[in-house]
Amino acid sequence: MSALMHFSKNNRVASTRSSEGAAKNSPGCRSGPNDSQTSATTVSPKFLYTSFGSGRSCDAQSMKSSGLPESSLISKYEIREVLGFGSAGRVHVAVDVTTGKEYACKIVTERTAQEVQLREVELIRQLDHPNIVSYRDHFFCEDGLLHIVTELVRGTDLMSAIQERGSYAEEDAREVVGQLLSALNHVHSKGIAHRDLKPENVLVLTGDHTRVKIIDFGLGGQIRDGAVFTTACGTPNFVAPEVVQEIPRYGTACDVWSVGIILYVLLSGDFPFKAPNVPALISLIRRGVLRFRDPAWELVSSEAKLLVQSLCTIDQQQRPSAGSALRSCRWLNS
Repeated sequence: MSALMHFSKNNRVASTRSSEGAAKNSPGCRSGPNDSQTSATTVSPKFLYTSFGSGRSCDAQSMKSSGLPESSLISKYEIREVLGFGSAGRVHVAVDVTTGKEYACKIVTERTAQEVQLREVELIRQLDHPNIVSYRDHFFCEDGLLHIVTELVRGTDLMSAIQERGSYAEEDAREVVGQLLSALNHVHSKGIAHRDLKPENVLVLTGDHTRVKIIDFGLGGQIRDGAVFTTACGTPNFVAPEVVQEIPRYGTACDVWSVGIILYVLLSGDFPFKAPNVPALISLIRRGVLRFRDPAWELVSSEAKLLVQSLCTIDQQQRPSAGSALRSCRWLNS
């Protein structure tokens, strides 16, 4: 895992830049022994994605878009300017020719990535929440390329917003974290875990640095009937301790830990766990001892610090769910 994390020289918030212009720390996954939940597929040297235990094949036949036949879907949209590029393809503006409404259309030009992208489609098509970028359609064109149409959100990623400001004011951080927990409450009700929640996977809408939407369920998974995940996935700075154990066994609570780390970064502009390399960082995460020694914390209320500590409870069984944190936290409801 030593190549999966970028550290700045001073260990403050820093990140690499992806080809799409958004700040990104490279995620990765390590399959556990006899992992029944996920099977890994290499998409590029930087990224390793996983499927989930749905028991269904994610090929073109089993994942046809519902509703209109594909020939109608192809003619439904006019593909316009390029918004960005990624390892699997490019993203365009797509206009519904009937309504004139704009959407984002990811064209998966890397054919080896199509199965991975279809797995993500199978997750996001189950979700409907104002703080999650919404699924619209997917289809294959005559050239065999997969097109995925989603809500178009104009803005930047949360990491860039934090870097621009240094840190967030407490009232602004409250707004952001409340939206993230509300979205996760919905996601987790479906048995879905994001498994790579971090500021780079949160979009901040143009014109309002407190309105956010979660993106990129590429490492997401779904469990049912008391099953657990057994694959180590995520980005080191934001991964939960149960995910990086020698034999990982965990559930959706891993995302709640990630929100706690995001809140820590929002309020301080710094990471809670800092080390010269990833193995040392993982060791600190497993111990899970949070400290609030930076001078930035002198201006943060005790209630906000208590929420960080609660969301980052080391024992996943004792960690609050996203819903319970929303209902019971005085700081969130003040």
